Amino acid sequence: MQISALPILELLFFVVSVVYAFCIMYHLTRFGIGPNPKLLSLIFFVGFCVLILSVLTLFNQIDPNTVVERLGSINLFNFSLMP
Repeated sequence: MQISALPILELLFFVVSVVYAFCIMYHLTRFGIGPNPKLLSLIFFVGFCVLILSVLTLFNQIDPNTVVERLGSINLFNFSLMP
């Protein structure tokens, strides 16, 4: 049985993104004066949720084998180290 690393990478990406967004939101709401930073924090949070859900959805629809094949077929400047 082979264990795929993709769900682990997705979870790591999600956790890092949430911590980053939380830090920004915390500092905007904690140290902002008046309602404007709080409104900006709400807009940032809604945009973050839409962005992270769309990225994870699109990432799950990509076949990693085709990505590796296409990246392997790229030949820049027709340069090769192997004779």
